[in-house]
Amino acid sequence: MAASNSPYSTAIASGSIDFNFENPLNPSEQMRKYKTDEKLAQAPNTLPYEFEGIPQHLANIIDSAFQASSKLKDIIKIEKYQKNGDLIKLKGNLEEIFMYLMKNGDKILSNYTNGNN
Repeated sequence: MAASNSPYSTAIASGSIDFNFENPLNPSEQMRKYKTDEKLAQAPNTLPYEFEGIPQHLANIIDSAFQASSKLKDIIKIEKYQKNGDLIKLKGNLEEIFMYLMKNGDKILSNYTNGNN
């Protein structure tokens, strides 16, 4: 195999090497860009340690309220429970809790993230 055809040839280059960078930056421009990018970077939203576990508990409440409401809906379909006002009221209350937490839970907790309290 001829040396000139090898991609690992060590012959002297016939011309200048052109890296063809679109926007080459000198070191001072690189530092300026780095500092600008660093200022624009945002840390992920984190809750204070006092709130540890609260998001998971809220998610569990949402899930439980939804499941209980669905189960009550199925029970209310049974003829002997259709006119039971207590079950219908309980189902409605569970649906209200579910909807409230779905709409407002994240908004309320986000007020306490990253020193917003």
